[in-house]
Amino acid sequence: MKNKKIRIYLLLAVVLAGICTYITYPGIYYSDSYTRWYLAENILAGNSENLHNGLSVFPQYIMALVYKISGEYGLFSFIQAAAFYFTSFLVTDKLCAKVKWLWLLLFICCPLFYGFSVYLEMSVGVVIGVNIFILLALRTSAVIENGRWGGKFLLMLGYAASYFIIFGFRQNALTLVPVMVAAFVAVTKNLEFKKRIFYVAKQCLVIGLIIVFIGKIPYMANYGKISDLTAKGTVWDVAKTLEKVWDNEEYHDWFDFLGEGATETLVEKNHHRSIWGYYDRVPIDYSDEDVTYAINRRFLKLIVNEPKAFISAKWETIMNVMGVIQPVDEAEYEYDWCSRGLIDNYGVRHSRAREMFVDSYKNFQKAVPVFRMPYLIYIFVLLLLAVCFKKLDKNTLVQVVLLFFGACFYYGAFFITAQSHEFRYFFPAFYMLCIAAFTILSNIKKEKTR
Repeated sequence: MKNKKIRIYLLLAVVLAGICTYITYPGIYYSDSYTRWYLAENILAGNSENLHNGLSVFPQYIMALVYKISGEYGLFSFIQAAAFYFTSFLVTDKLCAKVKWLWLLLFICCPLFYGFSVYLEMSVGVVIGVNIFILLALRTSAVIENGRWGGKFLLMLGYAASYFIIFGFRQNALTLVPVMVAAFVAVTKNLEFKKRIFYVAKQCLVIGLIIVFIGKIPYMANYGKISDLTAKGTVWDVAKTLEKVWDNEEYHDWFDFLGEGATETLVEKNHHRSIWGYYDRVPIDYSDEDVTYAINRRFLKLIVNEPKAFISAKWETIMNVMGVIQPVDEAEYEYDWCSRGLIDNYGVRHSRAREMFVDSYKNFQKAVPVFRMPYLIYIFVLLLLAVCFKKLDKNTLVQVVLLFFGACFYYGAFFITAQSHEFRYFFPAFYMLCIAAFTILSNIKKEKTR
């Protein structure tokens, strides 16, 4: 890619990020956004006793660093938006052979993309990390064959940065590791077998070390007790399973070690589509290892005792996550989260433009609910690939398949954790599916005429 084109993309990304940040300053915040800024401020103040939380830790350190340098809350949103646009433009340019301007225009004009660019939600960070990984993967073969140690070092440094961003922003993204390994195998196809094995093993080692390091950050920084929020999804699964076997009185006190009547309360309340803010009447300390151990032990025992009921309950969860029963929720994308006035504490610029920005996103989601039906997006891309299969060259086919499986493996993590049924969790997978569709449509080979 020519340097002039890169500079144009960078300038365009900075301008778009500036416009979106200026209109929405300090960005679009929701419940976790405020919690993350609270934690970032406490990191800067050195108040480790106030850092007890279950959110991913890495983003708060970046936010704290940005705020310490600038004293501006909105700068983080600006950097996020600029990185999102710039890496997306580069990925589109590299993967799409034709009508690149159309795909770029979609990124600029589609409310789903510009709306998320300044949304302080960790899915955007995952997308940025995935984009960096894709760009590096596309350059890997050329860098390795070139043989210069400086280029190889920078390549490895870039990969490490992408892993930190992807896994540091959302731990669920660990399910992407198998797809990443497959990508390493694909991009080293021209290397000798031993060199290929060495390179793939080296990348796997780097991924493993970074995952371990990210897990150690809270303890290294004296971050306090970390809540195991995966156990919250486990409680959800148990409650949904117990609903189906409630006629058996043996299970009426299954979770009463959490408090008298806890089991009945959890089962009665288990009709909502999100686990967050759901079990308020049964306070559970997810940072207590004994409690989470007991929850997981009870969970496994229930699966053994009632496999059919568990499979039925899990299937319902999967249908909800995939938007089959009804479109996934578009929750917590608001002008002022729950109208609590919290945004006023972060230098918000109240304006009609900010209101219109938020409304354009929300109205688009309401008008086109198909984007909140993940199963239809997966089916569409799969059918598109099947129809165009013979019209794609081998390299393009590999790229599309990896993107598709990346979307499957990433979003598949939410089948396990039962985290919620919201579009923001689907967004990285949605993004990968969009890039896969763009790649297919812009790389179709014309049939030769006799």
